[in-house]
Amino acid sequence: MGIQRSLFSIDFVAYIGPKCPICHGLHCYQRIEDYWRYAIDLFPGFRKEDVPIARFLCQTHKSTFSLLPIQLIPYFQYTVSAVIGVLLGGLSCWQMGQVGFYGAVVALDSSEKTENSDAKVTGWLVLCWLMVMVRGLRRGHAELMFLYDLSRIQTSETNVPWQEFSDYFEVFGVDPETKWRIRLHILLYRYSQRTWLFLFGTPSQYRSGRA
Repeated sequence: MGIQRSLFSIDFVAYIGPKCPICHGLHCYQRIEDYWRYAIDLFPGFRKEDVPIARFLCQTHKSTFSLLPIQLIPYFQYTVSAVIGVLLGGLSCWQMGQVGFYGAVVALDSSEKTENSDAKVTGWLVLCWLMVMVRGLRRGHAELMFLYDLSRIQTSETNVPWQEFSDYFEVFGVDPETKWRIRLHILLYRYSQRTWLFLFGTPSQYRSGRA
């Protein structure tokens, strides 16, 4: 109940603005019933929780859009901290000459963070996560340049994904030896405040091609 009360206290209209993010019409969207989804975190330990998500209706296209908390990624069951934490483990394996995708899974299993059967992290999933992160960083590069010094980073489809991931997060100060979750959330917050977009993942209104 406490989560619901805090959700309803948010001024969503002030956050979204008067324009509908789907059709761009003024005062088109309206608040509809929230939905619940679960989110899985893995650090510092396994945790699965139900999270309320605010939902809205574009009255022009009769399509819905949602506002996710910044800790989540659109269409991901795992939190952004879980994804980045696993990838940092994979990066350490890759830097030691191992196959990072499967090394990340082994490191996760050995740390006993997969005590629940819902935490089914595989090498293929780690690969997918890595590519989603790299695509998000490339897409957000121009805006991130206003927040960080990215002069040493070259974006190219021919880059080695692990190296590109490493270069970006070194600039962000996010690595296994630091309090990386705090710095990660600062990164997400700064990017979201500047662009009103998710750095990682694609929301439904952009998947539909209408925005």
